Amino acid sequence: MAFVLELGGIDRSTYYMNGSFALREPLGSRSTADFALFDAAGTVSVEVGTEAKLTIDDVIVFSGSVQSTNTNFPSMNYSNTDMTMRVSCVDHNEVLDRRLVSRPYSYPE
Repeated sequence: MAFVLELGGIDRSTYYMNGSFALREPLGSRSTADFALFDAAGTVSVEVGTEAKLTIDDVIVFSGSVQSTNTNFPSMNYSNTDMTMRVSCVDHNEVLDRRLVSRPYSYPE
């Protein structure tokens, strides 16, 4: 099974923590995705608004943007750079919610 996690068009699959992906698709609402990244060097950075895409076996399972991040350095040893980051994403409906349609549109028949 080919699992590809792209953030900002860059493949970040090597940082993905296995088993951390959760996808919610409620009816009539935005789809959300949450996952965790682990970086032993502590250098991975993900900004809010970054494009996020998850693909499994060449099928796009989720596409949207980063809504929030939570970075933790679990070790109290300050010489240890291990970092975990929880990432929450929202689908592209977020963009549509920014626009107000002020008149009805119809297709000619």
